[in-house]
Amino acid sequence: KIIGLIDNMSHFIGDDGKKYSIFGEGGVARTANEFDKNFLGEIPIDPEVGKFGDLGSPIVESKPDHPISKIYLKLAENIKTNYF
Repeated sequence: KIIGLIDNMSHFIGDDGKKYSIFGEGGVARTANEFDKNFLGEIPIDPEVGKFGDLGSPIVESKPDHPISKIYLKLAENIKTNYF
């Protein structure tokens, strides 16, 4: 059962602090709406995710206060609360 869609690699924040949506914007939300599924949120691109993954320690464990970790944890809590 598909409970919803998440826009992975939705954007990145450049060194200048600007948001860059290099793969477009809003496509996953439109697809969720088209197929009557919940849009669960966005996960931006962040090199720290890959760095910690390569080390075998997910960023949510290694740096739970990192902004990306907070996004993952919020999504997981939302899924747990609303679907299980």
